[in-house]
Amino acid sequence: MRKLFCLICTIALTLSLHVSVYAQGRVSLNCENTSLKEVMEVITKQTSLSFAFTNNIDADNIKVNATVNNATVENALKEILEPLGISFRISGKQIILNPVNKAQAASSKQISVSGAITTEDGEPLPGVVVLDLNTNKFVVADVDGNYTINAAPDTKLQFTALGMQNVELAVKGKAILNVVMPTDVQQLDDVIVTGYQTISKERSAASYNVVQGEAVKSSAMS
Repeated sequence: MRKLFCLICTIALTLSLHVSVYAQGRVSLNCENTSLKEVMEVITKQTSLSFAFTNNIDADNIKVNATVNNATVENALKEILEPLGISFRISGKQIILNPVNKAQAASSKQISVSGAITTEDGEPLPGVVVLDLNTNKFVVADVDGNYTINAAPDTKLQFTALGMQNVELAVKGKAILNVVMPTDVQQLDDVIVTGYQTISKERSAASYNVVQGEAVKSSAMS
């Protein structure tokens, strides 16, 4: 019984070392607009590790631009796959690839972005909706036109407000992003002020007259 136990331990240790040798193989390649399929073939030749992946990864059409020199398999794969949004794990002699969920990837590398939103005249704009176009997460600017949102460094933010033109800005890793929103004249033309509320023309069930400023002055004088 003891001999059998020792034999099992020896086999397990041998397999562990065998896997470790494969996992610690070295990779060298220089890719410029090379298909992922070709890159995987090169890595397989250099390490004897094979690849497995789902149909969600189009290896023939995904292009790789990377250079690695005598790197470990793990470091080489990180350099090659992370920019492509692909994760990996090594199991025995096989490298298993999976597409990374965009929302999860974005949330794992977020920064705090803040700023002030104003009109072209420098007036603060409260109530502006600030939308992260990558995750669809949004916040609303406060009464002073200030906002703060957690977003990925490479995402785009969209700023939306009634009567203003939509603005889209790339974050580009900036912690401060101030915004100036131009007036949307066309959108204002489609809004009716009733004296106690502001509604769109489509929502108005009654008929309304447009009264010019001069007419109001004349009426007051008479």
